[in-house]
Amino acid sequence: MEHQQRGTGTGSQRSEMSNTLTYDDLGQILSNLQSKLADYRKKEANALAIFNEFKQVAERLQSGIYRYDVKTHRFHFFNRSIIELLGSKGADASEITSKSVLLRLHPDDRERVRREAKEALERGIGEVEYRFKKSDGTYRWLYDRWVVLRDLGNQPRYIEGIVMDTTRRKVAEEKLKESERNLRSLSSHLLDAQEKKWRRIALELHDELGQNLTVLKLQLRSIQKTLPPDQSHLQGKCEGANRYVDQIIENVRRISQELCPTCIEDLGLDESIAMLVEDFALHSKLIVSIETQKIDSLFTLQQRTMIYRIFQEALNNIQKHALARKVWIKIERKKKAVDIQIADDGKGFVRDRNAEENVVKAGLGLTAMEERARMLGGTIEVFSIVGIGCRLAFNIPITAGERNDEFLSYSFG
Repeated sequence: MEHQQRGTGTGSQRSEMSNTLTYDDLGQILSNLQSKLADYRKKEANALAIFNEFKQVAERLQSGIYRYDVKTHRFHFFNRSIIELLGSKGADASEITSKSVLLRLHPDDRERVRREAKEALERGIGEVEYRFKKSDGTYRWLYDRWVVLRDLGNQPRYIEGIVMDTTRRKVAEEKLKESERNLRSLSSHLLDAQEKKWRRIALELHDELGQNLTVLKLQLRSIQKTLPPDQSHLQGKCEGANRYVDQIIENVRRISQELCPTCIEDLGLDESIAMLVEDFALHSKLIVSIETQKIDSLFTLQQRTMIYRIFQEALNNIQKHALARKVWIKIERKKKAVDIQIADDGKGFVRDRNAEENVVKAGLGLTAMEERARMLGGTIEVFSIVGIGCRLAFNIPITAGERNDEFLSYSFG
């Protein structure tokens, strides 16, 4: 037993000796620590140099950049431009808080900014443009775009963003819109003046030229009746002259109708379009298929005239430029608008500003149709493939009227 106890004690002493660190061991550990500390300091210096470089770049930026803490509702970082954009003259960083920014937003923009910021927390990215009140009481337009950084629990932690002053662009856009409005107004006046001029010319053709031609026809008939029976060759010439006068009267009637479609007042828009299409098919020798719903009761006389003009211009363009064989027309009454589609299987075209020939042939007619569609409060879309054909799609909002869902389908040519 004693021998065993002495053996056990000897083993314990050996274990303690094996766990004892020597001076060499301590020196090695210290050297490792010093090496790691030097490496850490080197990395810290590099990080600090990168941060300082970033800070210098950030300070030179005209746009403002920031980092916002979602939990503490504080800005962790922003450059000098942010202070100039969101602060006041001579302000410091402490003046800018989330509350101060929100209070200086334009009242009409405040709720929209709140909503976008809330939705961006879910999406992870956001952008909004708003008016911000400066210290002098004026408003500047600012564009704010940001990303949301999340923590390990996938919860929003920071927001990093950039803010730019877009006031100059907004002012330029508003001037451009004002110029466009003036141009649209001028175009509308020109179209109105054109419509009045056409009406005056149509009335003169109908009242003066039409009556004179009728008198001429009656005089030829009178001369023909006074000719003796043996003057058959003169009677033949009078008969030919009468036929020629009839042709002129018919052409005058057609031109007068094109200039001033009085049939819209007499027969309505639906019947007027049908007559226009039938006349188009007769003179162009094209096959025209039309599928339509009644829309006459949906629009005022002025609106019906503009819709009729759109059809005139579209069919005229097809006859002159498309080299088509078939034309398809569809007029469909929707809940709040009327859809009009006019398509052909012609050569198509490319609306290229550099291709002067196409601009002359397609652009001017389309411009007139676009302007009339705009005056009706509607839109026009052009779908064209060279060698395949072209389709015009008009959407015209309904102002009043009764609903009629019955479709009428027929063809000409």
